[in-house]
Amino acid sequence: MPEHRSPAGLIRHPLALLILVLLLFAALYSLLAPAEAVPFKFSADWMNHSLLFCGLTLLVKLAFSIAMRWQWVIMLVLAAVLEWIQQWAPGRSASWQDFGFNLLGIGIGMAIVALTFLSKLEHRD
Repeated sequence: MPEHRSPAGLIRHPLALLILVLLLFAALYSLLAPAEAVPFKFSADWMNHSLLFCGLTLLVKLAFSIAMRWQWVIMLVLAAVLEWIQQWAPGRSASWQDFGFNLLGIGIGMAIVALTFLSKLEHRD
């Protein structure tokens, strides 16, 4: 029978969870506010999306004790939902290109997670 953990048992680092929540609020603001109201952004749109989702991916891994496949699922759903809800924000629109940049950031974040894991395995021997 699979082991069931309480929701509190899934939290690995509470500080990382707090930073994740704050970053999610900042992401919601930056993705839903009119473009001219966002105080911080890079000139390249792909960089905004990729860095945001790379950071979110790393924070999810730090904050929660979950399998990598569930992290992929969480991040893919988050990327899709945040992109989809932009269509209702004034002066914003959902785009497949931005969703692709979100996926790029997730991929980079997951690669960092995987390389860190492999490095730890290598140092055990």
